Amino acid sequence: MPAKNIYTNVANITALLEYHGEITPKTTIFSSIPGENVIFDVEGILKYPININSLTAQPLNELARHVLGIIGSYECVTTKMITDCLNLLGIPADSKHILSACEQLRKTGLIHAFRFKCEDDCKPAGYIVYTISKLAGENALHSLGVAINQVDNYNVVMDPANIKKKLATNQILFAHLKLNNEVAGFEKSKRYTAVNKTTDEHVAIKPSLFISFNDESSLFYEVVRKSPFWKTELENKLYRYKILQDNWESSKEIPQLVICCENAEHAKEVYKMVQTIRLKALFTHDLLFFGENFNHHLFRINNMKEILYFRISFDEKEAKEAV
Repeated sequence: MPAKNIYTNVANITALLEYHGEITPKTTIFSSIPGENVIFDVEGILKYPININSLTAQPLNELARHVLGIIGSYECVTTKMITDCLNLLGIPADSKHILSACEQLRKTGLIHAFRFKCEDDCKPAGYIVYTISKLAGENALHSLGVAINQVDNYNVVMDPANIKKKLATNQILFAHLKLNNEVAGFEKSKRYTAVNKTTDEHVAIKPSLFISFNDESSLFYEVVRKSPFWKTELENKLYRYKILQDNWESSKEIPQLVICCENAEHAKEVYKMVQTIRLKALFTHDLLFFGENFNHHLFRINNMKEILYFRISFDEKEAKEAV
C-alpha cells in the first residue's frame, strides 16, 4: 500500500507500554470450527438512494472516516483491532463513539458487519467482524488515500476459515505494532516467485504476512487454519516454500518462515509435515500474541515433540532459547 495511507504507514504508529499488560484469553477466537457460518447484520440498513441522502444530510465525522480507513486498510477487523489501531495512531476515541461510527458506516452501506455462528449453536460469536463494502471501495476510500483490491458484493457464501485466517494475520501484525518499535514495514499477501534449478519448475507463493525490522531482518508469517482439506492445501504451500528457500536469489537474506497455528497441538501436527519436507521454519500460535507472551511467541519443536520457546528482546535485538 502507498505510504500516504496513514493507517498502514509505520512512521505514524507508536508501540505502547500499556499493551505489555494485556490479558491473554483462555482460547483463541480465530480457530476454525466445523459447521460454522457467517451471519450478516442487515437490521436497519438503508437502501440506495436513501443511504446516499443520509450521508449527505449527516456526513461522516472525523472518527467515522478514520474507522472506515482502518477497515479498508486491514480488510477484516474486529472492534478491538479498530480500537488498537486508533490508539497506536494517537487518535483519541472511546468504545461508545467507535461503535456509533461503525453503526453509521454499516447502516449507510459503507461496511458490512457479521458474526460467526455454528449450525448447532443458538448464539453467534460474541465479537463482530467488519469488512469494507463495494460502495466504500469504489468511492469513499479514495478520498482517504486508501488503496484496496477489488471488493466483492458478498452475495455469495463467505468462507469462515479464510476470514479467520485474515483475522489471525491481523492479530499478528497488531501485536508487532503494539509491542515492538523495531518494525520497519509490512506487506500482506505479497507474491514471491522462484524457479527450481533442478526441475525448472516455476512456483509462486504469497505469505500471509511479511514484516521487516530496523536491523534489516525480516519474517514470513504463514497462518494456518484447520479448514476442510487444510492438510492437502498446506502441504502444497510448504512444498513451494521449500523451493523458495532452496532457490532464493535476492542479495538480502531470505525472511525467516514462521508458521502460525491455532494452538500448540495444531503446531505439532504441522511440524510433522515440515519435518517430512525438510523445511526450515519456526512456529507460533494465536495465544502468544498478547502482552508478555509476545516476548516468547516463537518456538521450535524437537523430535520428542517438546516445544522450545525463544525469549526475544526487540529492544536489545537478542534472542535466547529457553525451555
